[in-house]
Amino acid sequence: MTLAEIYAALEKVEGGSPMIEAIKTELSKANGDAKSNREAKEKAEGSLKELQAQLDELKKTNEGLQGTKQTQETELSELQKQVAVLIKQTEEAKAASLAEKKARTDAEIRSQVVDAFTKKNAMDPQEFSALVAPKIKINEKGEYYYVKKDGTNGTIEDATNEWLEGKAWAVKDNQNAGNGAGGGDGNKAKSVAESFESALGI
Repeated sequence: MTLAEIYAALEKVEGGSPMIEAIKTELSKANGDAKSNREAKEKAEGSLKELQAQLDELKKTNEGLQGTKQTQETELSELQKQVAVLIKQTEEAKAASLAEKKARTDAEIRSQVVDAFTKKNAMDPQEFSALVAPKIKINEKGEYYYVKKDGTNGTIEDATNEWLEGKAWAVKDNQNAGNGAGGGDGNKAKSVAESFESALGI
């Protein structure tokens, strides 16, 4: 039954007209409420859609920032590793350079000490140099010097002279021995060896 048929039936009933008006009033009110609700719903849905779009945009932006942050952190980590490697390589190169310089300096000092002992006709310049070379120092100008007994600075030659002082056994005797001196030379060689061992702390 349609609404028109309901109205027609009510018109035939006593007191039906007020009922028809009441129904129309309620329907009108219901329609008004439905329209308001529909408009409110549509508005709410529109706002929700807009907010969802904003949320999606914020998510994209945040994901981009996270990616950029991770990239920056990765680049920083790699850079720190590279710096650490360079620092290590620099320190190793510096240490190697210092070691090489020290070895070169020690060799040069040893060579000069051996030369000084050789000029003094020492018995064993190589062995004696091991005792004197550590006492040779180097100044800021790169010059070698030796602190003498009196506290003043001297040369490498001064160092060998002081070491040989009082050690006649450490200097070769170039004089030719006469006939029958063989036994004496043997005893002298033994004495020299014993003195040398004593000087070395053997």
